[in-house]
Amino acid sequence: MPSAPSVTPAASGTRDGARREILAAVQALPDRSGAGDVAVAVAVAEVIQEMHRRGTGYAAGTIATMMTARLRAQACGPDIADYDDLTRTARGRYRPRSTESTSG
Repeated sequence: MPSAPSVTPAASGTRDGARREILAAVQALPDRSGAGDVAVAVAVAEVIQEMHRRGTGYAAGTIATMMTARLRAQACGPDIADYDDLTRTARGRYRPRSTESTSG
């Protein structure tokens, strides 16, 4: 069985470290499933499973919170939506925002 691809680590235990690992997992899942299209939405549970397969040190709750609040472009409220990396496509499903066309 081939080993999991490594992720370039940020400082251990940082928000940016979790962000990098999550985005790497979100981008890898379509390839692992055979879909091959990064515009495919992935479930939070799939990302958690992929990150644990890769040996992440982040808890499932941390990963879920990062995806649903910190990385989601549509999130709003105090101390939420630090980044706009993911778009929610359905309940519990997200895709990378960079796959959408944006107009300035």
